[in-house]
Amino acid sequence: MLVSSRNQQVIRDSIEKIIVKNGFTLFDFKIINTGRGITLRVLVDYAQGGIDLHECARLNFKIRKIIEGENYFSEDINIEVFSPGADRDLKQYKDFLRVKNRVVKVWFKDKKEGILKVKEIAGELKEVKNSGIEIMSKTGPREIFFADIQKARQVL
Repeated sequence: MLVSSRNQQVIRDSIEKIIVKNGFTLFDFKIINTGRGITLRVLVDYAQGGIDLHECARLNFKIRKIIEGENYFSEDINIEVFSPGADRDLKQYKDFLRVKNRVVKVWFKDKKEGILKVKEIAGELKEVKNSGIEIMSKTGPREIFFADIQKARQVL
């Protein structure tokens, strides 16, 4: 069964309402046709991280009630609710918010003397702004624009 983009958005909106109502943030949402049926993958956490397995299970139950109550799918559906995990790449503004005041490693574009290089920096993520982040590294504070970030991860 293929799900149109419009229907995916309706389903996402319904699920996001439940997630937000319960104090969590939706980080990612996918509907996957596995060939054997539909799998709904929902990636959630608190804005500052820390969701546990019990909370994922509770959200799974609530999402299933919505999906079945609205009859979005004519077949059985597998629902997977999980947390981003500490080793997940940081890509969006809310990903960086989740790890604020924790140690991160960032690979970013840096242009010095007309030469563009990719550099790496590690340190405590002190600020998350609309334009970028501020990291306190061993050499001092460094502001990095989101547009320059190639990759970023929390350091465990």
